[in-house]
Amino acid sequence: MKVAVLGAAGGIGQALALLLKTQLPSGSELSLYDIAPVTPGVAVDLSHIPTDVKIKGFSGEDATPALEGAM
Repeated sequence: MKVAVLGAAGGIGQALALLLKTQLPSGSELSLYDIAPVTPGVAVDLSHIPTDVKIKGFSGEDATPALEGAM
C-alpha cells in the first residue's frame, strides 16, 4: 500500500507523516509531497524511525511522482 501526504512540510503534514510512519502496516510506502524544498529532509528525518515503512520525499511544482501508485 502506498499513501501520499500532500502538504507534508507544514506542521499538520509533518505530524500526520509521523503518525503514518509508525502506524502503517509493514511493507507500506509513505510518499511526502510539498512545494517547500525542505520536504525531502522531512522524509530523511522520519526514515530514522525503525519501521518497515519505506518513505520518500518530493518537492517542487509537480506532485505526479509522489502520487504514482498512491491510494
